[in-house]
Amino acid sequence: MKRILSAVVFLPFFFVIVYYGSPRAFFIFLSIAVLIGLIEFYSMIENSGRECYKFLGVPLGWLLVLTIYIEKNHFTILFFTFTILLILIYRLFQKEDFTKAIEGISHTLFGVFYVGLLMSYLLLLRNLQEGYKYIFLLFLITWMGDTVAYYTGMSIGNKKLYPKISGNKTIEGSLGGLIGSIGGAFIAKLWFFSNLRLLDCLVLGILLGVFGQLGDLCESLLKRSSAIKDSGKIIPGHGGILDRVDSILFSAPLLYYYFIFLW
Repeated sequence: MKRILSAVVFLPFFFVIVYYGSPRAFFIFLSIAVLIGLIEFYSMIENSGRECYKFLGVPLGWLLVLTIYIEKNHFTILFFTFTILLILIYRLFQKEDFTKAIEGISHTLFGVFYVGLLMSYLLLLRNLQEGYKYIFLLFLITWMGDTVAYYTGMSIGNKKLYPKISGNKTIEGSLGGLIGSIGGAFIAKLWFFSNLRLLDCLVLGILLGVFGQLGDLCESLLKRSSAIKDSGKIIPGHGGILDRVDSILFSAPLLYYYFIFLW
């Protein structure tokens, strides 16, 4: 019930922001999600007893999204350079155990790119001509896959998919989710994306379905490594922001480059 209520509250707001909102409004919306996701990620690392520099990683992750929003390539390259140098120089002058330096630097950089960079692809998709269509296509394919996988696994799932990483996921649920993702692509064509070809629907459904499930498993890998169940509690019935966008983090770059290079 909490999952349904959360969707009822969130979906109309999401639709208004994506469809009617200006690029700046969408950037602000995405920025909030990125900041929450970064806090969740670094809190997950800290709670596991590992070293990271959250006070650097959170603003740097958001600044990465800002540089992409500005759309100046030299700014993005400057950001990558500045981020690496800043984190290294910061750790150089800390007096803590230097044997953990690589651990802290690596965790901090990984958070910036895992959350900040991958979520920035939503911004790139929204900035395409009629970008709202690409955002809706992405979420429809991903959410259809997640929903069908969940209910298929609950009803007929028997064979575990990857029990060492996620004990609840089943092979039957995974196959059902893939069918749901393909179905989501065809629904998008009939509903709002009529210029999609049938082949596009099939290919995108399969690619985004597979990579979305890989993103989900990789997020489970990170949580298992940190000995936690959910990345956060901000969304009732769903956990944290990262719990809801783990599939999107993998499928958004794929969708963006599909339309840039292959469509």
